[in-house]
Amino acid sequence: MQPSSRAKEYVEQVCGEVRWQKAHAIVQEELYAHMEDQREAYLSAGIAEEEADILAVEEMGNPLETGSHFDNLYRPHMEWGVLLFAGIIVAVGMVMRIQLLRETGAEIVWESEFLILAFGMAVMIYGYKLDYTALFQHYFSGKVSGVIWALLCTLAVYFVFFAGWHAVNGSMGWILVNGNDIIFHYLGLLWPVVMCAFLYMQYQKGASGYLYSFTFLLFTLCLFEGSSSAFFLLMGTGFFMHGYALWKNWFGCSRKWGLTFLLFPFVLIVMIIRYPYRLGRLYAVLHPFAGPVGYGYASVQIMTTLQEARIIGEGGKNLQYALEYIPNLMTDHILTAAVSHWGWVSLLPLFLAYGMLFYLGWRACYRVKSQAGKLLVVTVSDLWLLQIAGYLCNNFTTLQMGWYSLLFVQGRYSLLANLFLLGLVLSVFKTGAVQKDEWEQNRNFEEKQVFLKKPIRTKRGLEAFLKLEYNLEEPLFHDWNRKQEK
Repeated sequence: MQPSSRAKEYVEQVCGEVRWQKAHAIVQEELYAHMEDQREAYLSAGIAEEEADILAVEEMGNPLETGSHFDNLYRPHMEWGVLLFAGIIVAVGMVMRIQLLRETGAEIVWESEFLILAFGMAVMIYGYKLDYTALFQHYFSGKVSGVIWALLCTLAVYFVFFAGWHAVNGSMGWILVNGNDIIFHYLGLLWPVVMCAFLYMQYQKGASGYLYSFTFLLFTLCLFEGSSSAFFLLMGTGFFMHGYALWKNWFGCSRKWGLTFLLFPFVLIVMIIRYPYRLGRLYAVLHPFAGPVGYGYASVQIMTTLQEARIIGEGGKNLQYALEYIPNLMTDHILTAAVSHWGWVSLLPLFLAYGMLFYLGWRACYRVKSQAGKLLVVTVSDLWLLQIAGYLCNNFTTLQMGWYSLLFVQGRYSLLANLFLLGLVLSVFKTGAVQKDEWEQNRNFEEKQVFLKKPIRTKRGLEAFLKLEYNLEEPLFHDWNRKQEK
């Protein structure tokens, strides 16, 4: 039933003391539930309805004191542990790079290093201040999502069939359109957020919503097939987020049917390896020593360097050897350089920090109530893991298909993109305790309407109805049941 005017006035006074606006909805829900419970208790005791309303409000106490309590309870929560270990990774990576550059005698541009860090901090703060719920529920809702879907379809067809794909220094990450170069690799680090929002907007739309989101993934892969690293990153994150949504039964369709469709993006790998350059790289992966001076040159030199590496200290093939024979050592193979110069133990601090970062992030994700927020955290975590895995493959295996950046360590533009994603993840954790999805906030009302339309014939149905209507847990229900029997 609708709360009384006295109850509304009390709730308004309490919310006036709560400074965080996002917490007002959950505070109102909690207060109205308590007052309704108290009111029903007084009514069952034989007290008149008007007097029961007054006593229920008075039972809640001083509104200023109650509001102060809620103000202390519901505040934006910063996950300092996640931020701390992300900062440690950035610091360890910077020290590692600078020390290796000093050992090789290369010039260090300090202004550039600190400028990137300062700009990265600004980008992270901007991501932290963004309201991810507005991105999900407003910018990708209704006709907007349809326009984006149609635009992406048109661009995918154009780039696949009409635009020229050209290799630049062995990288397919540049797309030449009417003489203009566009870097798609860095855009590929941010595009999973768009995919995540588009997928979320198809919630509870059945098989048609799943196919709508799935074709969006296919068009994305067609658009980014010019960059093998961006292609595999997006395919991995797209596969994972759709599998997560199927596991959570977001679409209400058969999970086996949905997973069958998810196998189709692997067919697009044929598009990736159809270029002569990539076919040569694939052959070098399978037979690196068959062409030690061709496509398998880098793999052979990396394996030779690592075979003589030590646990602690400089290996048989030192840093100068690696610098001379391994191409792009200080950017694409910085971990190989660290192992050859300091030994395998030099990687321990960096990967301990990575482990703590993901552990604290996933632990914080369990406290997030919004399904949109959870999906965003899961997607970004998967993207980060794929970046680390790709960089490790390039540094320690013969599997070198594409260019990957080491998370928070290597790559200027990729560092900015990943810091922005870190800000978005921290914004989810900030509101995780109070932020709910719009459909989640209306779920109780819709379920109550279902109960009102259908007669309650079983004890289980009665328990579910009482839990929704009066917030009665099972032990309390049994007490109530005994009273009714008496």
